[in-house]
Amino acid sequence: MASTTQSEALAPSSSTLLNSRVAAPLSLLLFGLAIRLYFARAFFLNPDEALHYLLSLQPDLRATYQATLPTSHPPLYIVFLHYWGYLGSSECFLRLPSVLAVTAFCWLVFRWVKLVANDSAAFICLALLLFSPSLIYVSTELRQYAFVLFFSSAALLFLELGLI
Repeated sequence: MASTTQSEALAPSSSTLLNSRVAAPLSLLLFGLAIRLYFARAFFLNPDEALHYLLSLQPDLRATYQATLPTSHPPLYIVFLHYWGYLGSSECFLRLPSVLAVTAFCWLVFRWVKLVANDSAAFICLALLLFSPSLIYVSTELRQYAFVLFFSSAALLFLELGLI
């Protein structure tokens, strides 16, 4: 029979379990981010995305807002692109905010599910969200949908934190 000190040595320590509970979701998140960055570089802008960018290429904020009025798209994302375009104009760089917003969306939903359910459900939810083909596609679009997902998930998480 093993003595108690031997069985304690074979059991994982609480710090090892804590590190794996943190490391597994973070490594999954980084892998999901890498996939999104790959697809953000892989495709050209489609005509609707190009329209968003062209509308944002106005000389000032007022002209940018005025340019969005005849379109059916909300102006906030185009105004955001107006200022984001000062930092860079490559297709991959223009798609970076959407990639980061959907990746943050996945993390916020993970945190929310962890609060309302348990760690296992949250981890499965994170994996499903990170590798969903539809969400990967949404994260590589130069459209406002990524920000809608991000702000909706932030509202869910902060509402739940406020109710605790």
